[in-house]
Amino acid sequence: MLSLDRNLTIGYVLAGRKNASRSLAKRIFALPFTAPLVLRTLAAMVTEVAPSVQHLGWDELLQGEISKRFLKKVDLVFLSGLTTATYGMQRIAKMAKELGVPVIAGGSGVTCKYFGNPEVNLPELLGHYDAVCVGRATPRIIAEIIEDHVSDKLRPMYVEQPDEPVSFIVPRHDLFRGRYLFNNVFQTSGGCLSSCNYCVVHRCLPGGKRCKIYCVPPNVIDKQLEMFAAHGSGRIFDAADSFGEDINHTYEVVLPRLADYSGGWMTEAKIKILKGKDGKWSLLKAMAKAGNIVIFAGVEDLFNKFTSKQADISDNEEFVRVARGEGIVPVCALMIGAAPNAVLEDVDRTIEWVRDNKVDVQGSLISALESSVLWEKAIKEGTLIDINPEHTDGAWPQVRHPNMRSEVLIKSLERFYRECYSLSEIYSRLRTRGFTKNSILAAVAGLGVRTSAKSWFKKHDYIYWLNNRIHPDSLYP
Repeated sequence: MLSLDRNLTIGYVLAGRKNASRSLAKRIFALPFTAPLVLRTLAAMVTEVAPSVQHLGWDELLQGEISKRFLKKVDLVFLSGLTTATYGMQRIAKMAKELGVPVIAGGSGVTCKYFGNPEVNLPELLGHYDAVCVGRATPRIIAEIIEDHVSDKLRPMYVEQPDEPVSFIVPRHDLFRGRYLFNNVFQTSGGCLSSCNYCVVHRCLPGGKRCKIYCVPPNVIDKQLEMFAAHGSGRIFDAADSFGEDINHTYEVVLPRLADYSGGWMTEAKIKILKGKDGKWSLLKAMAKAGNIVIFAGVEDLFNKFTSKQADISDNEEFVRVARGEGIVPVCALMIGAAPNAVLEDVDRTIEWVRDNKVDVQGSLISALESSVLWEKAIKEGTLIDINPEHTDGAWPQVRHPNMRSEVLIKSLERFYRECYSLSEIYSRLRTRGFTKNSILAAVAGLGVRTSAKSWFKKHDYIYWLNNRIHPDSLYP
């Protein structure tokens, strides 16, 4: 534990995009999905090593662009963000530098950038930030950063040691609360046993290891549930990378605790895991009994296999039927044109499947995040066509497709949302589910998706992409 000889105020900042401004209407009606778990976790690490530190937080996804007034109140900034927030992080760091406030940048965006090409990208990162934290942050790293800051000896990079033990810390769920759809967000496990070529989740896990599960101990889960209850319960989002991967931990630790929680919860899970080896959907049914209200499942592509986690189309359809029968709202994530052998007709077949099965969906193109296997393969093959970090949100083509031009992919994604979220389809899904509280909330969410999609596609078309993409000429060997 650090003994500081002066008062210290740390600012925890989650960056938005290059333009992170939010109108009053968006602040009232367009609520961010989850509270900033990364900021709460960092604050908990700081509390553990330096209890006297004061905490101030700013989430640009909720509050809009950060103010100079906020930055003037802090002595040090811990800055985090996804790859899509790259320009937003740089904007914040520039403002802080002008005020003389040091910025330590970390999170998946910085980490993936570093591993994309360490020799080239580290100097680039340090051109924006005073220091970077690469990979998983730990209490030891946080203590070293604070000590070095106080002594004016910040190092360029802080990184987890190869033999550093895994620590499970209780995030500061009392901090950085606001108007989020899910103020109560935590993880009962981290990691995934799959190794999809577009995934970079492992970059910020212990040792950066793939195909490994890290289960949160019972006492750590208990403390977080107590904190949620102290704030009036409310729905929980379990941000596990793939719920149920460790079946013993799930049945013996997680489900009994969630069953005792009155607010209801949602999570993400693989259809193969939900079905189980016996094919009886035992886990899905157990989740329903434990109060689950929404399951988000990565279907990816219905007709073309390109990842090991994909299920057969019959299993996808059975998942929708069984989940709905158990009172759960199933949501299927679908990728348009992600498989190399996908063709335009598959888009029509996918939309027809969504209509036939009356299921809520999320649609996207495939993202090529820096340092992912997909990114590296695309560079090697010369098929990477866009490296604008703000285009890694699944809305834009990044890798040249052998069967569909970029313009076709963009228009196909627009058509997917237009047809799957028409008023008639939203109402049809509501009638199929029944007019329960959760079904009505899902329909309201569908109306929000419809409104957002219509607004998005008014300005974001093929011409917009051409004018804003960044061609990766310099990356090709």
